[in-house]
Amino acid sequence: GKCYLNNSNIKIDENEVYPISNLENRKLNSSEMNHIYNKKKEKIIEENINCNEEVNQYYFSNLDKDDIERIRNDNNKYEILNIQKDIITNFIDIYFNNKSVMNQDDFIKLLNKYFDIYDYYDYLFVNDDYLDSSYQNEVKNNLNNLINTYNNNTDIDISETTNNINELKRSIENNEQENSSYNEYYKYQKINIITEHMKYYLDKIIKCHSDEEFNNVKTNYNCDLSIPTNKDVIAYIILANDKSSIIGYNTNEIRFNENGKKDIQINIRGNIYYYNIEVNNIDKTLKTTKNNIIIDKQNILNFENDSELYILNKRIYDYKKGQKANIPGFYLNISNKEYIKFAVTDIYNKENNIKVRKIKEYINKNIEHNNHELKDDDIVATGDIIKYDENNEITIIVDGDISKKGNSSIIDLVRLRELLVESTYVDSEQKLASDLNYDGNINIADLIKLRKK
Repeated sequence: GKCYLNNSNIKIDENEVYPISNLENRKLNSSEMNHIYNKKKEKIIEENINCNEEVNQYYFSNLDKDDIERIRNDNNKYEILNIQKDIITNFIDIYFNNKSVMNQDDFIKLLNKYFDIYDYYDYLFVNDDYLDSSYQNEVKNNLNNLINTYNNNTDIDISETTNNINELKRSIENNEQENSSYNEYYKYQKINIITEHMKYYLDKIIKCHSDEEFNNVKTNYNCDLSIPTNKDVIAYIILANDKSSIIGYNTNEIRFNENGKKDIQINIRGNIYYYNIEVNNIDKTLKTTKNNIIIDKQNILNFENDSELYILNKRIYDYKKGQKANIPGFYLNISNKEYIKFAVTDIYNKENNIKVRKIKEYINKNIEHNNHELKDDDIVATGDIIKYDENNEITIIVDGDISKKGNSSIIDLVRLRELLVESTYVDSEQKLASDLNYDGNINIADLIKLRKK
C-alpha cells in the first residue's frame, strides 16, 4: 500500500515574474475587499469551530478556544494565517501525545478538513504581491525536501502521508500547466503551508520509530568487563539498521586504552541521540605471562613466580613453576592475586566431543545449557555452565566449538575463516574456543588445526 515517490521530485525552472491578475480582470476596490474579507473570515472561524469540536470529542477540549477569538479579533491577514498554522500544529501535537485516543484514519480525515480551511484564505491575498521565480523555487525546494524525507524512510510505515504528498505534487504541476495567473501567489503559499504541516507530521512519525530503534541499540565488548585486563577494550555498538550511524566515527567500534566514559552521538533517521559507554576494567600495570597463557600443551603451568592456585577464589593446591596441573583446562592469568579465570577444554580428550560425565570426573557439579541441567550422556558445548556453588559458576570452553553446538564442524570452520578475513564479532567464549593452539591469538595456525579435527 506504500506509494514510492522516488525520482518524482519537482523540477525547478527559472520562470519570469508573474503579476497577479485581479478578480474578473479588474482591481477590487476597498469596499469589495472588506466585504469579501469579512465573509471569508466568518467562514474560517466557522470551519475552525467545527473542526475543534470534532477534536474535542476525542481529547476533551484540549484545543485552545482563545485561538478562535484571536482570529475573530485580528484584522491582519498574515497574523490570522499564522494563528491557523498554530491551530493545526497544536492538533498534530495533541494526536501524537496520545495516539491511542484517535485512530489514524480519523486523524487524517480531520487533518484534511483543517487543510481545507486554507481555501478560504485565497481572497484575503487576492491583491497581494506578484509571484516571482525565487518564491516558486522556495516552495518547490520545500516540497522536494518532504519527498526526499518520505523516500528515505519507506522501510517504515508512513503510508498515511502518501496521499497528501502526492496531492501537493499534483498541485504544483497543475499550477505550472494553468494559463491563468489569478491569485497565483496564494496558490503557492497554500502549497508551501501544507508542505510544512506534512513535513512536521512526517518528522513526528519518523521520530517515534527512531526512538524505538535507539532503545534497541546494544553494546558488545571484546572482553568480559568484570575481569581486569591490561589490553585495550573495544566496544562494538550494535545499531538497528543502515539508517543509523555514529557521528564522528567511520566504524561502530569504540576503543578504550584507559578507563573512562565516552559520550557518543548516534544519528537515527536525522534524529540525534546521546549514548554513554563506560569501561573500568583496564589496568595497564597488570603482570601477565606471554599472551596470558599459563598452561601449555603438555599441561605445564607457566606462572613467572611460585604462587598458590585458586579457582573461583577457592584454593586448589600448592604448586611450583613447571608443575603439572591435574584439572583439565587452561588458566588465564588475570592478576597476580587470588582470582584466576578457569575454562574447561578438550585438551585431554582427543574425541570430537565431551560428555558431562567426563567433566564430572574432575568437578562433580551440575552442568547447565541455557539454564537447563544436562544429563550425564549429554555433550557439553562452549558456553555451558558448571554451577560450582550457589554464587559461583565456571564457563566451559570446547576447543573448536565456535558455534556452541558441542563439537567442531564445517560450520565452525567457516566461522573461523570469516573471523580471520572479516574481523567478524565473536563473544569472549567463542574467542577462547577459536584459539586452538593456546597462543592467545586467533590466526591461521588455529584454522589449520581446526581443519585436522
